[in-house]
Amino acid sequence: MGTQLMAAPRCPVHDTPMVFHPAKTPVQEYCGAWYYCHESGCACSTLIPSPEVQKIMEGSKK
Repeated sequence: MGTQLMAAPRCPVHDTPMVFHPAKTPVQEYCGAWYYCHESGCACSTLIPSPEVQKIMEGSKK
């Protein structure tokens, strides 16, 4: 991904930095960067969309 984050996203429940989860497939890589909370039992995660997906999302707002 070409865009670098200034800091990792933070878990809204635990207020801790989320951990980057590397893409394992081309589809995951296309979708963007996935981060998850490392705290036991927490299901919080976030996806930073790839530039390609951002263009699609921006086009659907029109």
